[in-house]
Amino acid sequence: MKAAAMSSFISFELSPAEEIEAYKYNDCQIAGIQNLIAAAAEEIVSISINSDQLSLEEQKKLAYTKGQIAILKTLLSRADVIKEAIEAAQDQNGNHQ
Repeated sequence: MKAAAMSSFISFELSPAEEIEAYKYNDCQIAGIQNLIAAAAEEIVSISINSDQLSLEEQKKLAYTKGQIAILKTLLSRADVIKEAIEAAQDQNGNHQ
């Protein structure tokens, strides 16, 4: 794993194997991420009840919270893709033995 060029957002160059490891979550981790999504969704519901009368601060908080949900959903989506790829590889290896 090698850090990419330094910036205010740090990213890492991952090998395919490291990419797989980065998104292999256990059931407890997935539940924790889902709990974060649920908490953010509850916050959105409470903010957007009077969405036509939101202050600038409430609008910023709403946008920020929606962004959190999008990021967390992306993590879960990547985890699903990795899990499916691992299962497909295992099935393929099992079929060729």
